Amino acid sequence: MAKRSLKANPTGIARAKQAFQRTGWTQEYLASEVGLETRQSIWKFFSGRPVERHIFIDICFCLDLNWEDIAEPPEVEPLEVHVDRVSHQIQKNKANEPALFKTASEVDQWIEQIRKTRFLQVSRQCDGLHSPLLLSQPLQVSQTYVEMEFTTELAHQRWLDIEALEELFWQNTADALSSLTPTARLPLNAVIEHTSRLVVIGSIGTGKTTLLKHLALQCNAGHFQPHCIPLLITLRNLSENQKTTTFTLKNYIIKQLTQADITYEQAEIVLQAGRVQLFLDGLDEVAFPQRIAQEICTLCQQFPNLPIIISHRATGIEAQFSGFRYVEIADFSDTQIKKFARQWFDRYGQSEKNYQQFIAQLEDPKQLSLKQLARCPLILLGLCIISQRAGSTLTDESRLYRTLSNLLISRWNQIKGLEHILTVSNVELPPLLGWLASQMLEQDQIFVERSKLLDSITEYLIQETSLSLSFLDCHQTSSEILRTILRQTGILVEKSQDIYAFTHLRLQKSLAAQHLGLKAKHGRQKASAFKGLVLPLGRVDGIPSTGSSSGQSLVDKIRQRLTHSVTSTVNTQI
Repeated sequence: MAKRSLKANPTGIARAKQAFQRTGWTQEYLASEVGLETRQSIWKFFSGRPVERHIFIDICFCLDLNWEDIAEPPEVEPLEVHVDRVSHQIQKNKANEPALFKTASEVDQWIEQIRKTRFLQVSRQCDGLHSPLLLSQPLQVSQTYVEMEFTTELAHQRWLDIEALEELFWQNTADALSSLTPTARLPLNAVIEHTSRLVVIGSIGTGKTTLLKHLALQCNAGHFQPHCIPLLITLRNLSENQKTTTFTLKNYIIKQLTQADITYEQAEIVLQAGRVQLFLDGLDEVAFPQRIAQEICTLCQQFPNLPIIISHRATGIEAQFSGFRYVEIADFSDTQIKKFARQWFDRYGQSEKNYQQFIAQLEDPKQLSLKQLARCPLILLGLCIISQRAGSTLTDESRLYRTLSNLLISRWNQIKGLEHILTVSNVELPPLLGWLASQMLEQDQIFVERSKLLDSITEYLIQETSLSLSFLDCHQTSSEILRTILRQTGILVEKSQDIYAFTHLRLQKSLAAQHLGLKAKHGRQKASAFKGLVLPLGRVDGIPSTGSSSGQSLVDKIRQRLTHSVTSTVNTQI
């Protein structure tokens, strides 16, 4: 069991004092940051005296220190003392066996009480979904969920070079960047059958939140972990708690449980018995991911029997949780696409004819890139909504791809209340992504190494912005920007370790067109000139996407279309 108090070791005290001096704070101010009314615990901390464990950890967090490096190592008791103590505890447990059985029976009663009290609350919390586009009717998990499949080989941890990735790309159909993921796919039952602790990885819009809500509803109905009560926590909602109080994840969970008229001690026993199925959604979306990751590790140590499922976007994974199995959500198969679309069209009263027309458009050989985009559940949902509004036709490709790229870059984060991440160090991400897309196409690149990507971002900061930064500052800002792009948008992903690509080649071309359109607009041409621009679809229309051997790069062909579109519009207006 973890000690209830900690004290700093001599080296730790020196490091803590140096960190404290760098802040320029007073002890009273540090106490207020930790959530204390007096500075007594702060004084004890710097004096090497015992401090309550959670206060010790919070002080280290405020000073940007690793509390395990600062704390005095636990004392190791002599072997004979340890043996005597364990023997005494075993005899004590034997004497109290009837009481233990009574406690187990009482735990069942508490679980039933919590389940009855929270049943409707869990149903309401978990059956609703965010909609990527405005809908007159709410989305429900129970009516849209399609059984997911998973891979155990995480794409961003593979060790493939660019040449190997390009070979895989050209072995697949056009724009099939999503097909570069590992092929071995496992059903949900195979993933959760033999593990109680799981980290679910997935790019933006792959259905991580939907999966956790589905499992919480199944748990609530007694079909998954029937001996447990479900507790779904959206982690980004905890950000304010961390800023103003002495926050611990344990206390937050117990507060939720005690709303069902059980005591704090009873809630602790329920957690110790592993009778709460905990779902932690969106570790990547919190303001202080390292702090929350530390809280999760502490919770795992305090309650070793507690089953936990965590969701996290596919990039920016810094925390490693011991004892957890990591899986990644696989792209939708053809069968999953059809099942999802069928449920959607049935749910919203669309005819069989509309459904068949929608599937036929996805199966059209001229729309292979659209089919690949539909393998992302979020984009497939967007296509279903657009199809419903457009009368089952998806003909305005230029507008369609602008909408889908905007959905992955900004719209989804705005819906989830994360729009603040669209600007980093006064640099707006959407224009930067358009510039990067254009640069990569101009150099006939689908995949790019991390170092070159950082150089490109630095070049953008110097040439395309008005920021007054040194080259070193630009490079540091570039690292921050890239980290944010990978964690908070779904348009640029890590396909192998330190090698990146736009999630779909067709969306990369759309972004490049928008960038070049804005450039031409600055040349006094009207933006309406670009509404009809549809970029080439790689192999589908005979124009190579990369490695063109015709003597003319892809970006030159894009510019030709832009120039022709602008000239035609101007002549028409004249």
